[in-house]
Amino acid sequence: MAQYKQDMADKIIRFVDDFYVKYLRAPSLREIEKYVNVSRQTVMKYLKMLDDEGTITYDGQQGILKTKFMSELTGGTIVKLPVLGRITCGSPEGNVQEQLGVFEFPRTMIGNGEHFVLIASGNSMIGAGITDGDYVIIKKQSDARVGDIVAVMDDSGDTTLKTLKFDNEKFTPYLHPENKTYEDIYPKEINIQGVAVKVIKNL
Repeated sequence: MAQYKQDMADKIIRFVDDFYVKYLRAPSLREIEKYVNVSRQTVMKYLKMLDDEGTITYDGQQGILKTKFMSELTGGTIVKLPVLGRITCGSPEGNVQEQLGVFEFPRTMIGNGEHFVLIASGNSMIGAGITDGDYVIIKKQSDARVGDIVAVMDDSGDTTLKTLKFDNEKFTPYLHPENKTYEDIYPKEINIQGVAVKVIKNL
């Protein structure tokens, strides 16, 4: 394969892999076409060449795409994570109690430990790339490091998703929204429910 063709092929493979990690699905031909800025026919030509050499799996139509990287991710242990309702990305309100379903994820994508899924509600964490309706995978733990995005229960028992910060002047931890229109929260006690480890975007 000529060098310029290999460069384009590598660009397509990286995009497919990155897209899968972010959305847990392969991109469509339209999405690949838009990213690499070439025609649909050219995208299909490259996908066919990559399929012929065994780099990806492509059915020749709209495509079920799978790269070697994706095969490694999905080839291991699958864990079932409960979706435990919505968590506010604004002012804290409402406990997260209900279970809305179950998601299946490759263990290699989330690591060890106990995890659960929350649905983001609100826009206070948009600066961290978390928008309304996104699925946030939380690792269940009661401690966290400064800078971690944490699911916490406030003084009144309500829950929220914020970045954990530390105020050196007041010598106390606090919750920081990643949106300048919201104010920092200084609860009397920060009850950490878990730490966010991955965000699955809601398209």
